Formats: sequence, structure tokens, C-alpha cells
Amino acid sequence: MLRHSERSKNCPAYLYIEPIEHIESYNELSIEAWLEFGKVMGIAVEWIYKHYSPKKLYTVSISEAVKHLHFHLVPRYQDDILGIEYLSTALSAKLPEIDVPLPFKI
Repeated sequence: MLRHSERSKNCPAYLYIEPIEHIESYNELSIEAWLEFGKVMGIAVEWIYKHYSPKKLYTVSISEAVKHLHFHLVPRYQDDILGIEYLSTALSAKLPEIDVPLPFKI
């Protein structure tokens, strides 16, 4: 499943990829599931860059707060916070609001 993050994260095009079945660990994924994940990841990355043009796109999977395997695709639009500090800020919904034009009306 591919879904957008909560608006409170202040990060347009911040997406989650997660299996529909309840899976807690990488080793529970079949080869077929990994292939499907790769396809979904490719579609998501292409969409993010086509519509939002971030300076950087981070991917991370932590699965601590939610005991379900899921992947975060976290775009970065500015250079004021980088790397792990940016990811920590984004994941905790503490990014300042930014002006990124939306590709469609909400």
C-alpha cells in the first residue's frame, strides 16, 4: 500500500510504503513481495520527483513506534537541516511549514 503522510508533518509528498498483510520483519517478506515493493518504490520516487522536485529524497524504515514493517519516503526541499537530523525532525512532525507548490488542488 502507498499512502501520503499526515498533513501535520509539513512535508508534501512524504509517502509511506507498507505491506497490506501484517509483517514485522524484513525476513517475513517473500521474493514476490520484494519485487512488488521495488515496483511501488519506483512509481513513488518517479511521482515525487516529477511533481515536487525535492533536493533530496530519504528512505527509512524504523518500525519501532508501529510494529509493522513500513518505509518512509521523505523529501527534503531546503538545505537548512540535513541527514539524520532532518529525518528525526520530519518523523516527529516538527518541520516548519514550507511553501511547496502542490501539483493539484486539495
